[in-house]
Amino acid sequence: MLGAQGFDCERLLLEPDFARFSRAAVASVAAGSAQPVRDALGSSPGGVEIERAAFATSIQGVAPLLAVISDVDVLPEELAEFLRVEARQSAARSQALLAALAEVQSALSRDEIQPVALKGAALLLSGAAEPGLRPMADLDFLLADPAKMEEATRALGAIGWRPLFDTRRHRVFAREGERVARPGCEDPENPIRVELHYNLRLPVLGRVYDVTHALLAAAEPVERYGARILVAAGNALRRHLLVHAAEDFAAAGIRGVQAHDFRLLSRREGPLRIALSEADRKAGLAPLAYAARAIERLFPGSFAPEFLAVLCGGVPGMFLERADALSPFRKTRPPRGWTKRALSLAESPAAKVRFLARTSFPPLEEVKINVAPGARGLTLALAWLRILGGRFRSALGRRQTSGPGPASTVVLRPGTVRCFERFGPGTVNRGAVLFCCEWDGGVFESGVLWNGIFRSGTFRGGVFRGGWWRGGVFEGGFWHRGYGPDGRYRPRGEAPRS
Repeated sequence: MLGAQGFDCERLLLEPDFARFSRAAVASVAAGSAQPVRDALGSSPGGVEIERAAFATSIQGVAPLLAVISDVDVLPEELAEFLRVEARQSAARSQALLAALAEVQSALSRDEIQPVALKGAALLLSGAAEPGLRPMADLDFLLADPAKMEEATRALGAIGWRPLFDTRRHRVFAREGERVARPGCEDPENPIRVELHYNLRLPVLGRVYDVTHALLAAAEPVERYGARILVAAGNALRRHLLVHAAEDFAAAGIRGVQAHDFRLLSRREGPLRIALSEADRKAGLAPLAYAARAIERLFPGSFAPEFLAVLCGGVPGMFLERADALSPFRKTRPPRGWTKRALSLAESPAAKVRFLARTSFPPLEEVKINVAPGARGLTLALAWLRILGGRFRSALGRRQTSGPGPASTVVLRPGTVRCFERFGPGTVNRGAVLFCCEWDGGVFESGVLWNGIFRSGTFRGGVFRGGWWRGGVFEGGFWHRGYGPDGRYRPRGEAPRS
């Protein structure tokens, strides 16, 4: 059956049809009709087209919404059945998410730690969204007292949640022994993440929007689905969702179901008018305007015309046109050229400088936690300088896309940071940090593979952090965490030996 074992995400995300089927899937949700997807498939679709359409609906999070459309049967039988199965799986996953939410809230409350539910969890708990129709990958909470993060970590550790990594904004937790049951699909067995936020200060295109205090001040107590918890509400919730959408739009695009959140809220409250803070206005409204216009293109009537006019009033038309020309959907933009694209949307020189400064200079605490654990003093400073140097070399265009044959050798030296690249046979890593890269041959002697894919070759030393091991030989080095070829999560020290 289609999607029974999940999808080959790496292959399908690279298909040019992914963007087209993503547009059609969201258009069907907006129209309340499956006809846009049917039209995108053509008159006589084969199995390849049906698989691509199914994958796009799932990745954009709208498969359950399509399953309940009255004319879903105009779609090929295999696709219609996939949507129904996906809806059932999404409902089961919602129950798993809500059970995890109640478990986390209970554990934190025993230590008098007060979390506020955010984003998708807030929409479910407030009744704006229905379980099963609002897919989520994680549960987001804002700590009322960020000084209690260590206490919260101990409380979650006692019930089987362990920290994965830290940023300035949040600490992320995962369960032991998790595995991806069905890649690219909804499934109750797929991993769930818990994110505890210190704050909600969101940097977007050289600006910073801070919704922390507004969310805490407007939080409302809710008792639902076995949890008694504070929930982000009212204008603060809408403002946070818009700022978060602006952050996503500026980076990799918005997920279809994320845009649908605004449609849900507008159906309850009428076209949205979001009260922005004076700090928001001072920071600049261009990134918010880009995201709101993208959402409005997908779901017309989500925002009140006068609110859109306020957002766009001070933004030069040239920049609005650039943003409108971008695909709004997640995973439909090329990964390379992100910095140049973001700079083209920062409409003032000051915003461009701030964006470059924020993206070029790595936060010291994140280097310490995620790249050089336990380092201090000179060692930490050197690790910071290595990452900084690599980022500058990357920004200046010194990128060697590695696909050399066995006769040639490319050596990646310490101090180098490479992003979104593929390294083939003949490549030797001797100290470089590879972020979101693909290793397909060659020898990994030292350095870090961070959130990447190891397809083949030999891993002799270095750090494997948060990636996917598909094949090859693990001879030595430090397995920090990641997924094995079977899709099962392997914690620190449990490297696959095949």
